[in-house]
Amino acid sequence: MAGEKLTSGPHAEWEAERPLIELVPRAAASAIALTVKTARQKRSVQLGELACSIQSGAKLERASLSPGARRGQPGRYARILLRQKHQRLAVTGSVAASKANDADAFLAAALLWFKRTGERARPPYIQQLWLAVESDLVKPIVQRVAMLRQSLRAAVAVFEVDQQLTEMKLVDVPAREDLWKRRLARFPPVPAGESSEIAKRLIDLAPDAIDVVKARHGETLRYFGLPFARVRRVMETERLWFGVESIRRRLLDENT
Repeated sequence: MAGEKLTSGPHAEWEAERPLIELVPRAAASAIALTVKTARQKRSVQLGELACSIQSGAKLERASLSPGARRGQPGRYARILLRQKHQRLAVTGSVAASKANDADAFLAAALLWFKRTGERARPPYIQQLWLAVESDLVKPIVQRVAMLRQSLRAAVAVFEVDQQLTEMKLVDVPAREDLWKRRLARFPPVPAGESSEIAKRLIDLAPDAIDVVKARHGETLRYFGLPFARVRRVMETERLWFGVESIRRRLLDENT
């Protein structure tokens, strides 16, 4: 046994071909959480210093982390307060890996923290909230901030930061009316697929009443809008199940 590693190997020359076994103790979950927390706290301080560098007369008053999702886990967001002579600024940003679909959770957490911290603060009061986000989150965050009520919208500013936290630039948030004026991308045309032979035979029985809806794994036949049959291709064979209720559908064969 060397240090904290247990090694087991051959004991004689004739056992030289036997594999070497090493037993290494697993790191404790608390130790891993502490390592992650230290790294995120360091990024939080780095983000606070970066925010101070672009705000004249501001000093870093506090740089901490949000509460974790569970007890003992480090938070994902920086909680930063900058102090000026007549006001304080609240700054928050993600210090963990984030994706575009994290925008709602991040913005909700930021607004709640801004409101609660502002209610408890003493003069000088917290009057602004800065959202520091990476490029993937800029577009979804800007769109959501534009939808806030005007009083809150006026207090929120969005900044884009790089992954190394060396640059921070203000992002323009469009007016709410401008969002409605933007043209959405057109959906690509979907080519009409051929109906199965068995579906065609059923449609021919009542072409004015029966239509077909394409699905991922087959077709659904409807009678005046009421689904009554389902066609699927199984083992190169078209099969049809009929019935109004899915749990009582029956396979169409010679007996049915």
